[in-house]
Amino acid sequence: MKSFVRKIVRFLIAEDGPTAVEYAMILMLIFLVCISAITIFGQSTADSLQESNDSISDALEARAPACQPTELYRRSAPV
Repeated sequence: MKSFVRKIVRFLIAEDGPTAVEYAMILMLIFLVCISAITIFGQSTADSLQESNDSISDALEARAPACQPTELYRRSAPV
């Protein structure tokens, strides 16, 4: 047990200990920024794609409101 405590004390006293902690904190901040950016841009991208989908659906419904995909298939299928 004493050797474990000595290793911890030596780690904290040495300059490598604080440097490792600083690097860990920098890495954590970079990770948080990346996750935040992905969340923000992901939501705006999803909203944009949904608006495009709605516009395309509305345009298709306005052009051929009575046509269903099965009817289109029946018209184009050879008899």
